Amino acid sequence: MPKIKIDDDVSVVLPDKLKHLKAKKLPKGPRPPKGRLVSAFMIYHPDDPDKELMKFEEAFELRVRYTHADELRAGEEPLQIQYDAGKGWKLLETKLEPNGGGNGGIGVAIVTAWDPQIGWFP
Repeated sequence: MPKIKIDDDVSVVLPDKLKHLKAKKLPKGPRPPKGRLVSAFMIYHPDDPDKELMKFEEAFELRVRYTHADELRAGEEPLQIQYDAGKGWKLLETKLEPNGGGNGGIGVAIVTAWDPQIGWFP
């Protein structure tokens, strides 16, 4: 499956049906009330690069790097990817893939609809 690297912290893995889609970085917006803002980007169809896609006919994989500081901040709470839904931040079900040695790892969420501001909760 095609993988698009957004930056050092974020990538998306698209199913073959969505492999024609593209992504571009956006300026970071407001911070989440709890947690850390990681990145901002949009996914678009190459025929209309100014129109952000927010719903997808097939799910894709969102991969976001987390740090040891994220783990410490979370404490006993589960570390989850969150996105700005416009009316508040929404949590995504997140599977953590630790690097080992307590130095962070990658969080993976399956996405079908979203907004481009993403971060870590808490």
